[in-house]
Amino acid sequence: MKNFLIMISAIFYMAGCSAPTNNADSGMDMANMSGEPDGPHTSVEWQVWAYSTAAPEFIAGGATVYDGPGGNLLREGTNGWTCLPANPRGMSDPENGWVDAHEAMPACGDAEFFKWVTAYFAGTEPGVEMEKDGYAWMLHGDM
Repeated sequence: MKNFLIMISAIFYMAGCSAPTNNADSGMDMANMSGEPDGPHTSVEWQVWAYSTAAPEFIAGGATVYDGPGGNLLREGTNGWTCLPANPRGMSDPENGWVDAHEAMPACGDAEFFKWVTAYFAGTEPGVEMEKDGYAWMLHGDM
């Protein structure tokens, strides 16, 4: 019984020592840990960051970025992937931009994926346009 009480006491002691801290108390700024740039959400820098967060960094870092389907080129890429906002409802506040990257519902896809998307929105089947499987990332998910 004595060993049991010592063991329980040790468990509670260790749990207390490893209790999570409030990040505000520790001086950590969680927004800056995400890499989100300061400034307006309408800036090219913020949009490139936000739309690139749809894919892992090893893809997003070299992806071409547009401000929307058929939109303006924000960054020329080097790896054949493209990232853009995919929220069909558009911005809730067009004057100030997307509230956050999640609201933009960004997607990053390879060239084959966008062949499929183009055919889908044209109401056709991709068929011969696609030479292989297409891949896309959408790490924020859907709203």
